[in-house]
Amino acid sequence: MVHAKAETSPGRPAIRPKETAESNGRGEPQLDRYLIYDLGLHRGNDTEYYLNKGFKVIALEANPGMVKRARRNPVIVAAEQEGRLGIVTMALWHKSGESISFYVNSKKDDWSSVDKTWAEKGAHETQEIKVPTITLADMFEKLGVPYYVKCDLEGADAIFSEQLARQTSLPAFVSCENSDPNIVEHFREAGYDCFQFVNQARHHEIVSPNPAREGNFFETQFTGHMSGLFGLDLPLDRWISYEEVQRISDLYGQLRRSKFALSNAWYDLHATKKETLAAAGAIASV
Repeated sequence: MVHAKAETSPGRPAIRPKETAESNGRGEPQLDRYLIYDLGLHRGNDTEYYLNKGFKVIALEANPGMVKRARRNPVIVAAEQEGRLGIVTMALWHKSGESISFYVNSKKDDWSSVDKTWAEKGAHETQEIKVPTITLADMFEKLGVPYYVKCDLEGADAIFSEQLARQTSLPAFVSCENSDPNIVEHFREAGYDCFQFVNQARHHEIVSPNPAREGNFFETQFTGHMSGLFGLDLPLDRWISYEEVQRISDLYGQLRRSKFALSNAWYDLHATKKETLAAAGAIASV
C-alpha cells in the first residue's frame, strides 16, 4: 500500500499522524477537532480561510500547477513551514498506489479532472498527465480523521462520498459539491441525518457569524471559488432532514430540466448528525 506524502516547504515536516489523531483503542483514529481536509486545493482560497480561522489543514490536489500557484500565497507558505499544513499531491481514487490520467484544463483550471469529459465540458482542450492515487481510508489512517471535510473534486465527488460511506470513524461535518444524486445517499449511508444546501452563486451575500462558532473569527469576502462557511458557522436554522433534501432535489431537477433561470446555480451539500448539533447546543438534545 502506498501512503500519501504530504509535502511541505523545505526543512519542515508535514502534519504527522501522531499529531492529528490518537487511537480509539480499536486501532481506529479518533476525530481531531482542529483538523480540516480540503479535498481540491485548487488556488488555495479555502485552505487559506481555514488556516486563518486557526485550523490545521490537509489539502489534496492532483494538479501540480495548482499546487505551485497556491504556494505563491504567503499564508500557505508560512503554514507549511510551521507544520500546520500538509499538501498531498495525489488524486483521490478507488485504489491507492496507482498512476492514473488526470486532465488539466488550462483555460478553466477549476474544471481539471480525472474525467476527461468533465474536464473538457465539450468546449476546451486538455493536457493529459499522470498522477499517483490515494484513497480516503488511507488518508484517515495515516493523517487522521478530520473534524470537517470539504470536497470539491471535479468529476470525482461521488468517489469521495462512496468511500466515506465505508468508514467507521467519521468527520463531524462534511460538504461536497452536489454534482451527483448518489452523494446524498452515500452521506445517509454513512450515518449523517442532517443536511444543508448552500448556493455557491450567492457567496458574496454571506456574512460570517461574529463571534465565530467554529475556530477564530476571520472576516472574509467569499467568492465563487470558495466553499464558504462550514460546520456550526452555517445558519443553525437551515439544517433539514433527508426527506426534505429529496423533496428540494426533485424540485430543483424539474427547474433545471425546464431551463428555469433561477436554477442557474450550483450548490454544496453539507451533512452532519443530529447528535453532533445537539452536543454543541445547536439543537435540542436527541
